[in-house]
Amino acid sequence: MSIPNGEQRSKVVYIAGPMTGLENYNFENFNRVAEKLRSEGWTVHNPADHGMSEGATWEDYMAIALTKVGQRGVMYMLKGWQMSRGACLEQLIATNLNFKIIYEDAQ
Repeated sequence: MSIPNGEQRSKVVYIAGPMTGLENYNFENFNRVAEKLRSEGWTVHNPADHGMSEGATWEDYMAIALTKVGQRGVMYMLKGWQMSRGACLEQLIATNLNFKIIYEDAQ
């Protein structure tokens, strides 16, 4: 098995942000940013692409999300990420893996 290195993951971005409790899980915002990043040449992992699964819990979604975070090289943090328990966890992992982190607030 080949392990992609940091350079190979440098144009692969994971979008993180608030979902729980927001209208349509904030998918519109996730999709807007994903479209923008793709138009700039990024390979994008957009959690909104998965939609929602009946019966799945927050823990179920996070178990999948955290495996995806580790396979990317860049994290894009949507506005309001600090208010999301999941996005805070994703940001913590990205920080500890020395990923580049882009904050929408700083754009």
